[in-house]
Amino acid sequence: MARTMNKEAWGILLREEQQSITLGLGYSKSSWEAGEIMKKAHYKYLEIAARGEKFLRMFTEYFEEYSTLIPEGVEIPNSFKEYLSLVMLSRLPVRDAITNMADPNYKVTSFREKVIDNILYKMRKSPIKAERDLLDLIIEFDRWNNFRVLPRGWQQPSAFKRRNKAKDLKYLKNISQIHPLALFKIKEIFYYEGVYDKLYMPVVSKQIQGKFEVVVVKDKAKTITALTRMGFPLFEDRLDAVEFALMVKDYLFRVVTRDNSAVITGLTFWKRYRDKIAKAKNYAELENIIPNRRFQEEARIEEGIENFRKLKRRRVTEK
Repeated sequence: MARTMNKEAWGILLREEQQSITLGLGYSKSSWEAGEIMKKAHYKYLEIAARGEKFLRMFTEYFEEYSTLIPEGVEIPNSFKEYLSLVMLSRLPVRDAITNMADPNYKVTSFREKVIDNILYKMRKSPIKAERDLLDLIIEFDRWNNFRVLPRGWQQPSAFKRRNKAKDLKYLKNISQIHPLALFKIKEIFYYEGVYDKLYMPVVSKQIQGKFEVVVVKDKAKTITALTRMGFPLFEDRLDAVEFALMVKDYLFRVVTRDNSAVITGLTFWKRYRDKIAKAKNYAELENIIPNRRFQEEARIEEGIENFRKLKRRRVTEK
């Protein structure tokens, strides 16, 4: 905890976060006892307590240096100042914050995210220490908060492993559901047999014989960027790619039995998964991938389907 408690920092905490700190530190209750008093599941109580302690310490230290959320000399648009005040100081959900804002454009997600992205980028490049410190505070707040307030590209992995696991599972399921025509198009564009440096892209799917394959691609910036945006990990070592694919295949397509319970299997898998995915060359960038099926859009499915049909017609003609 910080040396002294700042009342402004305390006021930022939600009631449940204040209660968890009071029970734990003020009344020396155990986490189990405090959870029962607050009528919260134990894992949920631990999350609330950790967030409350983190925010109290973080904002106390910040206010000791700057005394206010937006320090003097920090030049950012008034609408963004208002947004930060509503989501960080008042702790309003984004949907409520944008409803209360004077700028109606913030209600449009694409507009809001583009504007925020541009502002944060300028703050990161700013020579003013207070602006960079505010940016650090915003990013750390977003990482610990109970809802996200930043565009996906600025989000760091959640401070809570349970939330990261849910995101990672959705990500794995989505990249393992790639349509055969999408995979055909991706391989048509990126498959590489040359002599220059290569990367290895594991693909897992029930549609593939053996349920996985490793696609060889060229180790160049444009290729890495494109495939990362689609959500694929890229390994410099072929063995790492094969081991990753086998591990994911065995986990996603397993048959759960009494001797192979989902809980036990999950506990084993997620540690191995974190160790393996961290070896990917594009690991840091993958952490910010939105877990959806955008890779199919990136693969330009419609064009892929047409090319696939043309190839089939050509092969029939050649025969």
